Amino acid sequence: MRVREPEKWGFFLQLSIVFLLLYCVCFSSAGYNSDIQSLFTLRSSLVRRRDLIPSWFDGKTVPCEWSGVKCAAHDIVEAIDLSFTPLNLSIPSCIGAFSSLKLLNMSSCELIGQIPQALGNLWNLEYLDLSSNQLSGSVPLSLANLTVLRELVLSSNMLHGNLGRIFGQFKSLIKLCFSENYFTGNLPRELGNLSELQILEFSMNSFSGSLPESLENLTNLLHLDGSHNALTGAMFSGFGNLTKLKTVDLSFNSLTGPLSEDIGEVDKFSIFMLQAYRKVPSEISNLKKLTDIDISDNSFMGGLPQGMGNLTNLNYLVASHAGLSGHVPEDLGNLKNLMILDLSFNHFEGSLPNSFFALESINSFLINDNHFYGPIPGWMSNWSMVHFISLDNNNFFGTLPSLRLQYLTSFTADANLLSGEIPTDICTAEMLSHLSLADNELTGSIQDAFKGCLNLTDLILNRNKFFGQVPGYLSELPLVTLELSQNNFSGLLPAQLMHSKTILEIYLSDNQISGELPDSIGWLSHLRRLQLDNNLLEGFLPSSIGRLGNLTNLSLRGNKLSGRSQ
Repeated sequence: MRVREPEKWGFFLQLSIVFLLLYCVCFSSAGYNSDIQSLFTLRSSLVRRRDLIPSWFDGKTVPCEWSGVKCAAHDIVEAIDLSFTPLNLSIPSCIGAFSSLKLLNMSSCELIGQIPQALGNLWNLEYLDLSSNQLSGSVPLSLANLTVLRELVLSSNMLHGNLGRIFGQFKSLIKLCFSENYFTGNLPRELGNLSELQILEFSMNSFSGSLPESLENLTNLLHLDGSHNALTGAMFSGFGNLTKLKTVDLSFNSLTGPLSEDIGEVDKFSIFMLQAYRKVPSEISNLKKLTDIDISDNSFMGGLPQGMGNLTNLNYLVASHAGLSGHVPEDLGNLKNLMILDLSFNHFEGSLPNSFFALESINSFLINDNHFYGPIPGWMSNWSMVHFISLDNNNFFGTLPSLRLQYLTSFTADANLLSGEIPTDICTAEMLSHLSLADNELTGSIQDAFKGCLNLTDLILNRNKFFGQVPGYLSELPLVTLELSQNNFSGLLPAQLMHSKTILEIYLSDNQISGELPDSIGWLSHLRRLQLDNNLLEGFLPSSIGRLGNLTNLSLRGNKLSGRSQ
């Protein structure tokens, strides 16, 4: 039968629409970006954590706008960042389908299980961070396929095993961190192949053996941290090649032998830590460009080596708890750029070198818990930039010198043999907020001593021989802690003290304070501790003491106080 003309055109129109629809469906199916399909697959594997990533399960949000997802043109997924999302799952193997992915960050996600082999399919990956999880097992060999990787961070997991040669394949790597795991065995010599590497961290593992000599090839290295392992043998001898190195920490190993002579060639050395050495290496004085030294927490024998005064660029010298003994070298006074000198908790003896008067940049001076003796030098007043001075637990004697120091905020000299009165000009240090002179033989009245200390928050004078009345003007200072126990203070407890708006702790035990407790004591509503043991107080306990709602410690024993019946 012949089809009429209009019907023929209608037939062809319908046929064209059918073909067009079929074409669109086929094109959509074939052209629907595989990365988007992979995102849906990944979403399915995370469905149990949908409450943590709600945009992934919001039908109105397109996949490339899901939280942590970044796409390039044509919906190519370039980055997936789910860091700090507590997924508490294994890493889904389907992540390996994102062949164009450049960044994968799943740090601090509470991940469990092993690193899947499928991650080795991410050929274009440049940044991989799986740190701070509970991943276990070994590092899969397939990661060696990630030849354009720039950063690999696996720190703070439970990974174990021998690294073998895998890390030597990452020729473009600039950052490699696998600290705080359970890796064992020798460090692979193939690490020396990473010629672009700037940051290398493998601390807090169980690596043994010596540092591979191939590390001298890492000429771009800026930071090296291999602390807290079981490394042995002589100290690495190739430091002279690492001319860009800024910080090194090889502490808490069992490295021995002298430092390499060419270590002095490193131009920008900042921090060098030597824990577990038996003595401070004399070669350290060759590090002329050194700015920071931390040799604390050691068991050194002997003292600081001569020649450290040559380190004229030094800003920080920290040697607390280092087991050091003997006299402090005179040439440390050459360190005119030194801002922090911490020699606390050692066995140093003798008087302080007079050359220290030249430490014009000093900010913090800590020599507490040693065996220094002699008068506290008056030349400390030359330290115009100093903020903190700690002289506790030594054998300093004589009177306290004037402290005409504009920026001094804390001065402590507890447990020495100091005597005499508080200098009348002590408040010339107008920024002084913490003064502690407990356990000395200091004497005199403090009736006017601290009137001008308008920033004083902590006044600690326990166990001395001060006498006279506790001055009322103390309430006008911003005191938080007042400790005057075990002295010879007498007279009435000043009612004016009860007007303090800042004081939280008052310690006046073992004095000769007499009279009654003033009823105004109830005004100290913020007071937390009040100790007045073993004085001469008498009379009734004021009912206003019940208003001290923040009081956690009240001690009044050894007085003649009595209660009042209600």
